[in-house]
Amino acid sequence: MKVVELFCGAGGMSLGLKRAGFDVVAAYDSMPDAVETYRTNIGDHVHQRDLSDLLSIIPDIVDLKPDLIAGGPPCQDFSVAGKRAEGKNARLTLAYAITIAAVRPEWFIMENVVQAARSQSWAEARAMLKKAGYGISECRVDFSYYNTPEARRRLIVVGRLGERDGFIEGAIADAATDVPKSVRREFTKAMGEMPTAENQWRPEYNLDIVVKGHIYTRPLRAGRAVRSVDEPYATITRTSGEPPSAALKAKYEAHPNDSAPLEDAAVGHQKFLSRIQGFPEGWKWCSKNKRRIMVMIANAVPPTAAEIIGKVILDRQTGKISPKTEERFMQWLVRGNQRSRATARNIKSSLGRARYMLLGRTFENEALEIAALESASGFEALSNGTKSELRQALRHYRAFENARNGNNPEPVQGGVERRRPRPIDLKELMQGVTSSWHQSEQGDAPDDVMDFHMTR
Repeated sequence: MKVVELFCGAGGMSLGLKRAGFDVVAAYDSMPDAVETYRTNIGDHVHQRDLSDLLSIIPDIVDLKPDLIAGGPPCQDFSVAGKRAEGKNARLTLAYAITIAAVRPEWFIMENVVQAARSQSWAEARAMLKKAGYGISECRVDFSYYNTPEARRRLIVVGRLGERDGFIEGAIADAATDVPKSVRREFTKAMGEMPTAENQWRPEYNLDIVVKGHIYTRPLRAGRAVRSVDEPYATITRTSGEPPSAALKAKYEAHPNDSAPLEDAAVGHQKFLSRIQGFPEGWKWCSKNKRRIMVMIANAVPPTAAEIIGKVILDRQTGKISPKTEERFMQWLVRGNQRSRATARNIKSSLGRARYMLLGRTFENEALEIAALESASGFEALSNGTKSELRQALRHYRAFENARNGNNPEPVQGGVERRRPRPIDLKELMQGVTSSWHQSEQGDAPDDVMDFHMTR
């Protein structure tokens, strides 16, 4: 599957998707250092462009015919908006939706802070994507459960043409581990031991962290200043690598959950934080400015997490995974519809067979689902009785979902709404949007902005 990434930054999402098996054919960002870092580590298919000017990039993307568009529109304005008016850069989420609606890839991924889910910009973008025919899954994830030793909560939105809303949320949840990944697990040797002062594993990493086993993290949001290497690191921000100031040391009162006294905690430096964020050994950060490097690290989508989510999408695309049948479906068939348990089991079996023939796909309405089943490979060779059983199983499950959700029966439509949204004045929409670094005018990471406003 071909991928185009917008707001690619240093390349975390692209790296993860490439590892998952995607073919990333183009990537765009406006920050020069991020573009150079991407080009050095991933490839020459990255382009420095003003992403506030949609008219300049949509024709190029259309020509590439991507199967998936990925991106993380700027989220600093979502981080601080609260009940106030959203900042100008929040409009880039709507711009991202316009690009998807115009190009019409089969899939899209959007990464953002969890606050974006409640924003007006996302509400408008979501409505536009629904009109364009996309089923949308909104997943709130903690990347520490996705092979990344960082407690980083984010909104992952996955869309696919013709699907039902929520179609892949369960599969992404199932891909999470039972316990979060700790710093120790990331830097553990094969035999399960942390390096020691006498037996160093990677000397370029902070020896203090190895010896002390405790890490200083900014105490602005959760109140904690010290974490153990046996838990995930805190969400990385631009200032994560800075030691505690003299003023903080003087006034800091130990938090009940601190793993050690402040003076016993080591400070993680840039290479350590790059690894925590999921970037591999040997990754080259192309900037002489340490602040800009930390901005790139802090704003990156961890490639380790992106790889896992990408694999879920590929498995769904190829039919390796299908939506789970809810346990209450059997109860609904027996109690609510007065069927025998044997009949209910047969219906459930037919549902599984129908889902297999559909390669795991779900659809926005019943008519589309039945039409897709009838055109599926192997369906025509079935007996008329079996065909009827498979159709009825899909109808039964649709009725169960509507009853569970309190919905009225869906209107039967002839196909997915293929019309594009009503005309939009792109220049008016993007008026006032920052055209320099998409990260923010100050180059801050979203969590830096959140920290500032939450502790004023």
